[in-house]
Amino acid sequence: MRPPPPPRLLPPAEAMPREQLRCQALVIARRDVGEADRQVILLTRDFGKLDALARGARRSHKRFLGCLELFARIEALIEEGPRGRPALVEASLLDAREGLRGSLLALAQASYLCDLVDALAGERDPAPGVYDLLAGTLERMERGPLRAAELRAFEIRLLGAVGFAPALDACVGCGEAGRAFRLDPERGGIVCSRCQASSRARPLSPAVLVFLRELAAGRVPEPAARGTLGPARVLLSLLVDEHLSRPLPSRKFLEQVAREAAGEGGQGS
Repeated sequence: MRPPPPPRLLPPAEAMPREQLRCQALVIARRDVGEADRQVILLTRDFGKLDALARGARRSHKRFLGCLELFARIEALIEEGPRGRPALVEASLLDAREGLRGSLLALAQASYLCDLVDALAGERDPAPGVYDLLAGTLERMERGPLRAAELRAFEIRLLGAVGFAPALDACVGCGEAGRAFRLDPERGGIVCSRCQASSRARPLSPAVLVFLRELAAGRVPEPAARGTLGPARVLLSLLVDEHLSRPLPSRKFLEQVAREAAGEGGQGS
């Protein structure tokens, strides 16, 4: 009788073929890791947000030349690591967004937008709408900083793209569409006088409500109706904050830069 064959040993995990994907990506955040590596947060159209490790990126500048700068659009080759963490294996630069770097206000705005996307977008959750919104906005900003109304449009459209669109057509409590409203950030939309149980519900004028509806529909009124931009900024900040797990330092920096720019006759925040 022949002895049974020896058990077949599987190769170690690091020797097994790893899944690779090639895609376009936007660099929305980065930080140094250890002495030589760099962690980059990439936003892709088909694979969502990816937290990838670029090994040796700080030791060899030629390997990822210009590809790991914030706001860059790159062609990336990403490999699934042995512990499930993506690794950025190769990258080629498609657009460095150099036009953003000529204005401190544009840089502050772009940093805030990328920070906001990083905070709200789900990891490995395909969201083509989020990618297209950010990519299109960064491209627009190469012609100059966003107007305040354009910033508000980005915020409300991003909320919609990640599944948190505020209810602005009717009361979230009873469905009434023809009464005076307040905005309740906790409930994610407008409430009528009969349904406003929360003390956090904020006053909402008819003009501001119309303005928010226009922005949510993808239209940016030019010029914005008098007295709408300030209240809209406050209300959208409250809506956004409901879904943040951390404060955004980039928002405070943007507000500071915008105040200085406004004092010089520039754009607002």
